[in-house]
Parts: sequence; C-alpha cells; structure tokens
Amino acid sequence: MAVALWRVEDEYSQTYSDKHGIRAAWKSGLNFNRPKYLRGPLEKHLNWGSWERSPFISAYSKKDVAYCEARRRKRQGRHNVKVVEIVADTRKHGIGAFRKIRKLAELLDVDIRDGAWHNSEHECIFLHCIPWHIIKGVNYI
Repeated sequence: MAVALWRVEDEYSQTYSDKHGIRAAWKSGLNFNRPKYLRGPLEKHLNWGSWERSPFISAYSKKDVAYCEARRRKRQGRHNVKVVEIVADTRKHGIGAFRKIRKLAELLDVDIRDGAWHNSEHECIFLHCIPWHIIKGVNYI
C-alpha cells in the first residue's frame, strides 16, 4: 500500500544526497528485521541535542505537520529549508522501508522525551536511505 510522507530538511540536517537518494549520516549494518540492535541508535536519534550520526532519516505522515515544521525552521532563520515529498510502500522491507517512530520506540522500550513527544505523533523513520524512486518532489520554503 502506498503512503505519502514528507521530510523536512535544512542546513543542519545530517543527511546527504547521492546517486541512490537521501542518505543517513551513518551507514550501519542495522536493519528493521533485527530490532534489538536498533535500541541504542534510536535513543540517540531521539536526543535532539546530540550531534552523533544517526542511521535514521525522519519524515512526517501528515503534510500540514511537515509544512508547519518547515515554516518554524524558516522563522528561526534556518537556510535551505525544504519539504521532500515521498511515496513509500508499507509492505517494503529493504531499502526504502520505514517504521512509525512511536511504535518502534514502544517495541524497543525506548522513552520519547517530552520535547520530542509532540513531533513523534506523526513521525516515521527510514533506515539508511530514502531512494530517489520514491521521492516525488521537493518544495523550498
């Protein structure tokens, strides 16, 4: 089943783009089929004060939430703010697979801090890469 997601990026995003798509800062040997190894990296990903590289790439499941976040970043004076539209397949398990962050956190017994709780309601995470073929557009704010 196809699902629309939106990723917000700016000058401080830890991701980069290459011939494969949007890449996470840390390419690890992790995968969603071995969840016990995801606990530590997920805890670090949810710590917004950490600049430690993450294997995860966040996106929102609600368009209005993503654009609200993008406008907030722009008001803060951030540069290169953009919203990337993604259409992903919920049945996918390899590259391009994603999970709802609250469900994954619950499965791994990871607490989502108060500061991140609100955003996590509509947050999904990809592991390692969002491939170009599921990226449908980019809108600069």
